[in-house]
Amino acid sequence: MVIFRRSFRQISLIAVPTHRQQAISQGCFVPFRVNSLCLHFLSFEMLPSSDALAILKRVGLVLVMVGLMDIILMVYAIANQTPYSSTLNIFAVVAGVFLSRGSLRMASAVRWLSFFILSTLGAAMVATPVMLPMGLIATYVQLKSFDVMVSLGIAMSSLVIFGWIAVQLSDESIGAARLAVGRRQRDARIPLLAGIALVAALAGLNLTVQRTDSAARAIGEARMELGDDFEFYVSSINYRSSANTTDVSGVVTAWKSGVIRTHSFRWRE
Repeated sequence: MVIFRRSFRQISLIAVPTHRQQAISQGCFVPFRVNSLCLHFLSFEMLPSSDALAILKRVGLVLVMVGLMDIILMVYAIANQTPYSSTLNIFAVVAGVFLSRGSLRMASAVRWLSFFILSTLGAAMVATPVMLPMGLIATYVQLKSFDVMVSLGIAMSSLVIFGWIAVQLSDESIGAARLAVGRRQRDARIPLLAGIALVAALAGLNLTVQRTDSAARAIGEARMELGDDFEFYVSSINYRSSANTTDVSGVVTAWKSGVIRTHSFRWRE
């Protein structure tokens, strides 16, 4: 009896010819019959070693717990009409289940995403003082210190969790298991550089937008409405072109000591 793992379940292949066993062990596609249904060219993964499987199950359990917690927080935020950006939830649960079942493909994808999230979060934390005025950050901390602490806690927890996942899935036993089925370990530098490049591009775009004529006009309108004792920052701007016209809209954030206000703008060019 030879046991291999398919996408969702284990399947026992009884009396498989030797040449087919060899083809399967090399990661090939082999036709076979189960319950009188002819299933053609289905891909199989050999079960990883005990060390690799233990790591995959451990990481899978953590991902399922994180995903369920994220779902609970999302439901709570919706029920209480509280802003919440949910990014993991179902994906983390599904990925955790696949990892718990020993999927090397999912392990490779989760490892890649973990390095990408690590670099993106780290770069964003470094770039935030560049993208946002320090005065606005200080005023926001002054007025909403609890929200800031929660956001920082989530960010730091995410760094710790995804850093741990990246280290676990980079273990030599998992790399050896991938090599055994003809797959090489992905280069971690690619997602790391991709995350940094993404944040750098967004920061550059943000700095460019602040220097446009549209931003200057929006700030001028906000100053006329709120007064000269505020500082101003264009927090969002949107362009929508149709025929020969362009609709410009967005929000200007204004602040001074102990006060933050917003001004919405819209015009057609």
